[in-house]
This record gives sequence, structure tokens and C-alpha cells, in this order.
Amino acid sequence: MHEINAAPWRKSSRCGSATCVEVAKVDGRFLVRDSKNPDGAVLSFTEEEWAAFMDDLQQTMTNFDVPPPEQKEVKAIIESTHDDIVVSPLQSATP
Repeated sequence: MHEINAAPWRKSSRCGSATCVEVAKVDGRFLVRDSKNPDGAVLSFTEEEWAAFMDDLQQTMTNFDVPPPEQKEVKAIIESTHDDIVVSPLQSATP
């Protein structure tokens, strides 16, 4: 649990409030938690699980006839969060 609390947690670059999910990468796993409750439950995903999640999300949006512009926005929000944790803080500070 200590590693999880010390992780470099980040919010999506598309987050416009304090009520967002936060993400971190620890030992090759992608962690997700609720920013309103940082001491609460943490979900942990491998890269393969993240990819499967995105595939399932696409299928679900297609099955429920979510219009393409809304599909694009949902995927952009999720991918912006993923991209924020894939790049290390040192790499992201480099121009």
C-alpha cells in the first residue's frame, strides 16, 4: 500500500474539476482511483487489460448507438488519462 500512496498520481489533462479519476503507473501496472477519495479503492490494470477495456468500451458504444462525435470525446478523455501516465514526469517536461 505504501507504493500506491507514494505513486505519482495524475489527473486527466481533460479534467476540469476536482472530481476526476487519478492515474499512476507502478511496477508496470496502471492504477486508477477516485480523486475525491484518494484513500479509497484503487483499480489496477496491465497494459493488456487496458487495451481490452478500450476494445470493450468501443463495442459497448457501438451497441448502444452512441453517436460518433460522443464516442470520439469519451475515447479522447480516457486516452488522455492513459497518455498522462505512460510518459514519465521527466520525459513530459522535456520539450
